Amino acid sequence: MSKIGKEHFVQIKDKSKAEVPGLCEELWKSGYLEESFIACNCAYALRDQYEPRDFQVFERWVDDYVSSWASCDTLCNHAVGSFLEDVFAKRTVMPRTALRYAIEKMPKDLRDRAMGRGHRRSS
Repeated sequence: MSKIGKEHFVQIKDKSKAEVPGLCEELWKSGYLEESFIACNCAYALRDQYEPRDFQVFERWVDDYVSSWASCDTLCNHAVGSFLEDVFAKRTVMPRTALRYAIEKMPKDLRDRAMGRGHRRSS
């Protein structure tokens, strides 16, 4: 499926970042696991273009379409994982409110870590 996804991504790579999630959503709507893999691979291919507000797209896909461990792992380990890593590489330069928005659904311990809490020295 990864090979097929890469072959077909070539056909849409010139589309704007705003158009690709809609195309991915159509694949998710099919309900076929194989098409969800292609959607995940397309989303991952855009990883360098994501902004904090794009978290809403991932959240909607998880809420509305992810129905198996296979699609969850493919989406979250790649596209969402890269997104979160990028949010953590930019923590020192991004506005604090953008970081808060991007990590609001994380478990408290990870949120605290992302916000730099709990790692202060005691005097």
